[in-house]
Amino acid sequence: LIRLKYPVHELYTSVAKNHLSINSQAVPSLSHAFLKSFKTQSLAHPNFGYPKLSSKEWWHSLVASAFIDSGLVPQEITRSPDFSRMFDELYELFATKKAWEPFPEVLSTL
Repeated sequence: LIRLKYPVHELYTSVAKNHLSINSQAVPSLSHAFLKSFKTQSLAHPNFGYPKLSSKEWWHSLVASAFIDSGLVPQEITRSPDFSRMFDELYELFATKKAWEPFPEVLSTL
């Protein structure tokens, strides 16, 4: 019924640039890195990590992996307080309607 309002790389970088120095040339590769990281994380920890990880821990690991694999930030940055603050803002964003919209046909169907 819902989808992202903007591509993943746009949402992630719009938040990241407020907290981190990012490699802007790597932004286009972030969507591909996200998909790869999502698949890897889902295989390693199915069901969003339940019961071993919280969903927030699961997503943090995935986002860190995507940022590293895309070349957006070096690995050591993902262990910094700035990255943690960025991730917290990003995680909260996806809990709001700012990141989502209904598919066009949903409203007319309802």
